[in-house]
Amino acid sequence: MLTFGTEMTQYNYYVYQCDYGHSWVRRRAAGTPEPAADVFCPHGHEAVTCSEEVPADRVWMLFEPAARVRSHSTDNTRIKNDGMFYLVLLDHEMNELRRSTKIYGWQTAIKLMYRFSNKTKADAIKWWDRKPL
Repeated sequence: MLTFGTEMTQYNYYVYQCDYGHSWVRRRAAGTPEPAADVFCPHGHEAVTCSEEVPADRVWMLFEPAARVRSHSTDNTRIKNDGMFYLVLLDHEMNELRRSTKIYGWQTAIKLMYRFSNKTKADAIKWWDRKPL
């Protein structure tokens, strides 16, 4: 299971805009102080507006490499499952929802990932549980 911290942290998006029509987005934990650099666009203009947006309930897919070293001997080291991946389903707060028991090559992993495009947490879990990976 992936662990990104002991507490669930809500990350929000902060959308800035300057008087010159440039807009940029920064992502940071809700409630954390605004870094001074965030208020300047890539062209050096100061922001005149900032709006806070919460992430949509959409899942993330992670490709975790399945490669592992079979022998620690320097003259006979072999990598098993090189180029193969486990699929891990995460919610937008980086909590692991599901993990594949099978491993997949890159192209197959990408095809499977598309099945989760724009799915809510509930829909993704429902689909995964009907057709476990």
